[in-house]
Amino acid sequence: MLTPPELRAVHPLGKSPVITDSDLTLAGFGAILEYLVERYGNGRFSPPHRTTPARVRYDY
Repeated sequence: MLTPPELRAVHPLGKSPVITDSDLTLAGFGAILEYLVERYGNGRFSPPHRTTPARVRYDY
C-alpha cells in the first residue's frame, strides 16, 4: 500500500527493482540478473546450460 504510483504503473504489485527491455518488464533481482546475463552476456558470464558442476555452482 506504500508503493508510489509511478512504480505501480510499471509493475502492478509495486515490486522493485524493475527493468523494462523492449516490451518485457521484469521485477526481482534474481530474475533481472539472469535475464541480462542470458540476453546480453553472449556466453561470457555463465557456464553453458548443462548439468555440469560449474553450472550447478553458478545456479546455486
